Amino acid sequence: MSFAIITKLRSLTGDTKLSKIERVMWLTYNSMISCLGLLNDFWIGNKIPRNYRIKLSKYRLHRNINYLETPTRIATDIYLESLIKEYKVDCSAKKIILDIGCGSGCYSEYFRGILGDDIEYHGFDVKSCPSNLLTDSSYGQSIFYHHIENFENVVKEMDKSAKIYVFSLSVLEHIENPESFLNKISKALIKFKNVVHFHCVPSPLCIFTYPVHGYRQFPKSLLLGYNIYALNKKIIGVGTPLVTLYHALSISMPRQLKLKSLRSSLPNIYIRLSKYALKMDFFLSSIFGHDHPFAAFYIFILEKNHE
Repeated sequence: MSFAIITKLRSLTGDTKLSKIERVMWLTYNSMISCLGLLNDFWIGNKIPRNYRIKLSKYRLHRNINYLETPTRIATDIYLESLIKEYKVDCSAKKIILDIGCGSGCYSEYFRGILGDDIEYHGFDVKSCPSNLLTDSSYGQSIFYHHIENFENVVKEMDKSAKIYVFSLSVLEHIENPESFLNKISKALIKFKNVVHFHCVPSPLCIFTYPVHGYRQFPKSLLLGYNIYALNKKIIGVGTPLVTLYHALSISMPRQLKLKSLRSSLPNIYIRLSKYALKMDFFLSSIFGHDHPFAAFYIFILEKNHE
């Protein structure tokens, strides 16, 4: 089965391309699986690796953050940055970023800020992107954009000794069969010795934030059940429902009701409340750690099996 079949536009954007009846069917199924998965997660919590703890600085929010972004996006970006640094390799090996579902490629700057200016960034998506959005005069030809159907051909030409970072940020929930998709990516990268994946996905507690967003939320038990070719799994829970609840009240619910959101009608108030919600979320996360059953998101980490 080719990437073209797995990544049909309809499959990757199920929340907007499915009919209303199909969306209701997926929402019903989503709710049932999410609730059952959440209950099951209470029983498997002791199986989750505990050797990682998100390191958050109390000064983190003083950086140049665009608070008009969704609060869930800001929170996951900050949590993910802390985890990426755990895997950062300071060596002479070339660092290559493979950003799945990259959109306009705006995350190239985010990754460069964490991993250094010398990275090579490759963005993959299902839609064509204006080339001017992916050109950067400061970094020359280090930014590339490709259609996801060409993934296998693109990685064949890459340096096999490079350190490969694979990212998908709120993407897998839009794919009808994420386990098959991840296996296709893993097999395409089988000749690379140093590979790590970071896939950020919504937990069942995001069901009220994204009522018809994609195909599913991801209980830990669902992620643990994935059999990914030649890769070891880690699951890190991040955040609490506080930020996702604020997201639902200020953006998602008004949008579903065809009303103006707080972000568009009162941006200054929205920004102030976002800061409070984020600070409280980080505070609660520092108390709970990463393995509590109320995580808002999971970062699904896949590492190359060297055995």
